[in-house]
Amino acid sequence: SSKDFVAFGNLIRQKDFISPDSFKPYPLENFKVKTYAKVGLSDLLADPVDCKRLQKVLENNGVLMDYKEYPNMGHLSFFMTDGNNTYIKDVIENVKSLNNDK
Repeated sequence: SSKDFVAFGNLIRQKDFISPDSFKPYPLENFKVKTYAKVGLSDLLADPVDCKRLQKVLENNGVLMDYKEYPNMGHLSFFMTDGNNTYIKDVIENVKSLNNDK
């Protein structure tokens, strides 16, 4: 929708993680959900520099379970693969580790 384009434009202008609904910055210091981050280093939408910034916030919050960067992967690489499924194997291992946490 056009709302998505407005939100994307605001993300670029604000240079911050903002809510697409309110256009206000997310209080990332309050983020308390365990997170496994998979980052494509060729991603033009989720910039790797921003991902590194998010990594530090999640580490400080004590919720980052895993952070891995994948060369030559962009935003859609995680949905439409060219046969390189390395990240899928990593995700499966992450899911398996959840069972070990019980």
